[in-house]
Amino acid sequence: AVDRARRRATQANHTATHILNWALRRELGEGVRQAGSYVGPDKLRFDFTHRGRVSPEALARIERMVNERIEADEPVTATVMARADADALGALGLFEEKYGERVRVLATGDFSRELCGGTHVSRTGEIGPLAIAVEGSIGAGARRVEALTGRVALAFYRSREADLMAALDARDARVRALEKELREARSSRVELGHLASSTVDVGDVKALVKRIDVHDMSELLRLSDRLKGQVGDAAAVVLGADVDGKAMLVANFGDAAVASGLSAASVVREVAPLVDGGGGGKDGMARAGGKNPANLPDALSAALDAIRRHAGSP
Repeated sequence: AVDRARRRATQANHTATHILNWALRRELGEGVRQAGSYVGPDKLRFDFTHRGRVSPEALARIERMVNERIEADEPVTATVMARADADALGALGLFEEKYGERVRVLATGDFSRELCGGTHVSRTGEIGPLAIAVEGSIGAGARRVEALTGRVALAFYRSREADLMAALDARDARVRALEKELREARSSRVELGHLASSTVDVGDVKALVKRIDVHDMSELLRLSDRLKGQVGDAAAVVLGADVDGKAMLVANFGDAAVASGLSAASVVREVAPLVDGGGGGKDGMARAGGKNPANLPDALSAALDAIRRHAGSP
């Protein structure tokens, strides 16, 4: 019993190898020779002689040529004739094959003639679309093409389209994320510029004491560094934040502010009890944490008072 669906798929792939052979020779030159093949219901494989890589552009042209011949729905005929007559027609054969006096010539339209005893479709349109799935080297001077036809080719195209759409979606998501980061960075620069311009002059010191919104202590430290950099060496920056129900404080002083008699550690130790916490550090930078963020306004007010008391008293 013949499995009709399996046989028709195999026929389609077999005739497709003949059209592929023609397209390869037309694109890459007459030096192309068949060096092996596989024809099954799942796919076709065609090995051929060729030196050098096949560019993606050339491969696309080859695939297009094959599909154009398939869409033309040209007749596929088999004729048994004398070997000499087949040679006169220019029918291609495999060099390693030994042919008798009479041979079967498989003609695909008027463009391809090969010696072949296999099963084929009756018209090229029966093949359906062809998709080249793989092309690569299999050794010195030899390359391999694997292709799919019909429903299998359609499934391949859909899968490739789905992969492409997924890659585009991922790229779009990344672009949106980068755009968001850019907007936030621009907003942050504007906010930092606004904050840096709202300093209070305490003698030669520029005090900047503010409550801000951050996600964690690391972000609070980074912002204090950036603000100190914008204000300059005379900066006395004290920032407070409520992070997940906890009070956080950072004092970050420039060299000139420290030289004027200020100590970030002293300020932090003085105000930390107001938020039911403690902290410490060095003259230039100190930090504290507490469990009572409701008192952050009092702590920050006390920090500014401390800066006013100690600035200018080295």
